[in-house]
Amino acid sequence: KNIHLGEDWRLSLGGEMRLRLEAETNKSFGAREPAQDTFFLHRYLFHADLKYHDLVRVFVQGITAFDEDRDLPPRPTDENKWDLHQAFVDFRFLGERQPWTLRLGRQELRNGNERLVSPLDWVNTRRRFDAVKLFAKYEKWDLDFWYSKPVIIDRSTLDHNDEDFDFYGAYVTYKGIPRHGIDAYFFAVDDINDRVNSNGRAGDRSTYTLGSRFWGKTAGFDYAAELAGQWGTGAGDTVQAWSWTLDGGYTAEKLPWSPRLGAGFDWASGDEDPRDRKVGTFDQLFPLGHKYFGFLDLIGRQNVTSTNVNVSAWPVA
Repeated sequence: KNIHLGEDWRLSLGGEMRLRLEAETNKSFGAREPAQDTFFLHRYLFHADLKYHDLVRVFVQGITAFDEDRDLPPRPTDENKWDLHQAFVDFRFLGERQPWTLRLGRQELRNGNERLVSPLDWVNTRRRFDAVKLFAKYEKWDLDFWYSKPVIIDRSTLDHNDEDFDFYGAYVTYKGIPRHGIDAYFFAVDDINDRVNSNGRAGDRSTYTLGSRFWGKTAGFDYAAELAGQWGTGAGDTVQAWSWTLDGGYTAEKLPWSPRLGAGFDWASGDEDPRDRKVGTFDQLFPLGHKYFGFLDLIGRQNVTSTNVNVSAWPVA
């Protein structure tokens, strides 16, 4: 880490090895064979991070990921051998003392609590985008603006972006309230891949998501609330969709393992009538649904009413 290459340049080298054994039995309730499978997932990441003072940064990250002994149909994220995971350049174009940074290249995107935009670290090949991103972090404000195209995993050749899919937006966080924050965001999707909507019609899609999240902590209590609305068109139909969530919990920090008791509620709209030329199904975009809707990954944040009670603890601080 932080290897000095002369007076102006610094280099860091690193990587990650993750091995995971999965076993599932009748996960699809009899919809596919074999009903039982046990397999092994490998993921190896390695990177070089080169910096010129605090003005320029060049980050390159490679990946090799594959599955072993899987008998079920292959999942697109499980295998990605010897590919380019990230490669971007950062510029502090206003100078070292100004926080504004322009990032160009292949990169991961992450916003808020990752309900709508997440790298999805659980899968073997994390989600990333070819993007232009402008961001800054101030004492009371975090500002994030981007234009991107999602990267498609290709087992036969190098990964490439989806030229027919544009994803852009803005995410702003206000941190001026002690131990609290307020997020406001706008996401836009322009997709000409001839997708089928919830009414069964195929065509281009242009949708917009506007939302806000309030979160904070007081004493041992933590809480968060989020509301988002969507509008636009999909295959000629009008999009009108909503979602909202409430989460909270209490952590007994003075007890051994700091146990936390929490509860949450998620609601996202679905389509009521496939013949009314309106799409009511909420588009969850690029989420970390795995965290909020169960490790089996059977449902997502659309057409859903979900309530949960949870207990967690930290054996090692």
